[in-house]
Amino acid sequence: MALKNRDDLSELGNRLYLLMDRYNLSVPDDKKIDTPKKLATALYEAGLVEVKNRENFNSDEINKNNAIGSIEKKIVRHINTGKISDKNGDYLPAYAKFFKCSSDYILGLTDIISDNIEVRQICQATLYGVFYDYLVHFCFPSSVPFYAAGSKHSGFSSGLTASR
Repeated sequence: MALKNRDDLSELGNRLYLLMDRYNLSVPDDKKIDTPKKLATALYEAGLVEVKNRENFNSDEINKNNAIGSIEKKIVRHINTGKISDKNGDYLPAYAKFFKCSSDYILGLTDIISDNIEVRQICQATLYGVFYDYLVHFCFPSSVPFYAAGSKHSGFSSGLTASR
């Protein structure tokens, strides 16, 4: 079982563990990913992250294990530091593709997990638009002009503006 909302992990780390838990709900036990090593193996086998191998005399199996170890180190760094600062930027899109989520979610820019832009826009419009309209009309009705709510500022009109 994955670690959940550990204070000693970065927000990125907690989100990656949450995504692993979410992923595990839809796969059989032998495919579950609950450690950075298993995530590294899955990303490598899916071809989402590549590691450059130096020319050597190692077997393919040793090269594969070395590559997975290298990927695991970067994943652990991401989890602990909360930063994805790899020069080639392979990991953010790899996480997003593998977990079928948005890069914005992984980076903590939104709480909406979906990778579908239309779903995210609908969620943002209904969550934030309705909440904004509610605040304007019911919490601060005398401090905000009646035209400040709805599509003019929030990008969504919930119908609450018609009552004025």
